[in-house]
Amino acid sequence: MHINNKSIFLFPFLLLIFNHIPSISSQCIEPPLFGKTHNKACPSVSESQKKPLNKITNSLVNDDDNSNSMIKIMFTCDEKSTPETCKKADIAFKNAATIVENTFDLKVPIAVNASFVKLCGTFIKCAVGQPEPLGAAAPSRLLPIKDNTDGETRLFPQALVKQLQLSEHPEFSPVDIVAGFNSNSNAFWFRGDPPIGKDQVDFEIILVHEFLHGLGFITSWDDYFNANASSLTPTPSFIFTNPEETDGIKEGPITFTGFQEYILDRHLVLTKDNSSLTPIAKKINGFAPLNTKFDDQKAFLDAFTKSPVYKETEIMFKNSITRGSVAIRLVDGENVLIETGLVPFKPGSTFSHVDFDAFGNTTDFLMRFKAPRQVILDDLSPINGDPEYTNPIGPKIISIFKSLGYPMKENSSTFKIISNQNQDSLTKPSQNSNKTKLTTEQQQQQQQTNNAFTITTNTLLLFLSSFLISNLLL
Repeated sequence: MHINNKSIFLFPFLLLIFNHIPSISSQCIEPPLFGKTHNKACPSVSESQKKPLNKITNSLVNDDDNSNSMIKIMFTCDEKSTPETCKKADIAFKNAATIVENTFDLKVPIAVNASFVKLCGTFIKCAVGQPEPLGAAAPSRLLPIKDNTDGETRLFPQALVKQLQLSEHPEFSPVDIVAGFNSNSNAFWFRGDPPIGKDQVDFEIILVHEFLHGLGFITSWDDYFNANASSLTPTPSFIFTNPEETDGIKEGPITFTGFQEYILDRHLVLTKDNSSLTPIAKKINGFAPLNTKFDDQKAFLDAFTKSPVYKETEIMFKNSITRGSVAIRLVDGENVLIETGLVPFKPGSTFSHVDFDAFGNTTDFLMRFKAPRQVILDDLSPINGDPEYTNPIGPKIISIFKSLGYPMKENSSTFKIISNQNQDSLTKPSQNSNKTKLTTEQQQQQQQTNNAFTITTNTLLLFLSSFLISNLLL
């Protein structure tokens, strides 16, 4: 997820499954692809009187091609694009989903709302003379889940919560991941195109990268208050008395409900001593008791910036622009450096990717903030340093997602999509050769869900039109 709009109140996991319980607060976060985050009341829902989650297919499907897939894609293409381009983009989305599905051992289907549309000039205003945005993907909803191992409530991506199959959870959104990409961009290379140009990126590589953000490769640490970044906090959460806005700012009293970590934040450490960032987040949360009321946003910000804990946010900002200062701590004790080497601080790139230099020419190149040029999935050896490792999702990235709580398939390193073919022509390791089959009951539930959650192209485009766009992976 890549965001560069900075304004006040821009709201842009090793745990055992039985340690995950829903938060009483039931206030979810709906991250946008490119703009302001929306706080959403999502009451707790019990599955005790429903079918088990592993028998629920909560999907949006507009064709029959992915009826047996664990990743359900609703694809929308700009009517101004050529049918050939739309077909290429559709195949790319399905191929990316297939790569993810053959790496993650998904127990519950994931629904992706995927669009390939013209963004600039039609739905959003782009700066003259600046490169057009490529696009992004994000969790449709982040759900507050309490972890009994440390008692902290963190925000989990909806796709992960589904895999945990909790008997009770905050209310789900109809889709799990939202993805939108610019059909007007010349930067994308598709299967069937002439040889990739020096300034082009393989669209499928970008899609897999962004799908992983949608599955939870994101952190909460950002500057939510300053136009020019100078402090870092986890995501601030509020209840607004008046939902109306003036010039993008809500008026009237607000209730502060805390700075909230994401699940990936639980594994972040300072490399100087391998100390967790969670105690720092707790210290920042000591600024005011939860549910403290303020007259308005300005009153909150004035009080926060004058509080003793504000210095912690400035120290965290210094860490965010000091290369090698922060890492994701794996279960085996290894540190995976995250991106803290960008000066100035780059929202959406800093902290939510692996270190660009450390993971160049390695099998874990995928989650760097900048996509490789003139490299295609059919031949990753120029960028991953290992011709035998054909899966763009590297072993350390797999370990990170496993630590979040996702079940992962074994021996997925040799998974590959055959050149110039669609998602039905694949080479797979023998362990992953069997497609997941839905029972008759699952298929009936899938059809019921499809009927209940049909979303039109116009609805999706209206959704995109509310975003402020940034440049992705440039």
